[in-house]
Amino acid sequence: MKRKHKQMIIIWVGLLAGILLFRGGWMTYAGLGIFLLDLGLVWLLLRCPHCGKPVRELCPDKTCPYCGKKVE
Repeated sequence: MKRKHKQMIIIWVGLLAGILLFRGGWMTYAGLGIFLLDLGLVWLLLRCPHCGKPVRELCPDKTCPYCGKKVE
């Protein structure tokens, strides 16, 4: 999966969690669960495939700031 697709999944899951958190009642628990899932996705998916370190921002030439290898 491309990095851009991963980022879009994380953004949409976070948005859904935000909507559900402010509805009240049992929806608050559902929103909190989705929010925690979103944090797990950030930790799991946004990593360099070569060195495994979390990559929040890429260098301008789309390389990992830690190992210097090209990231998709």
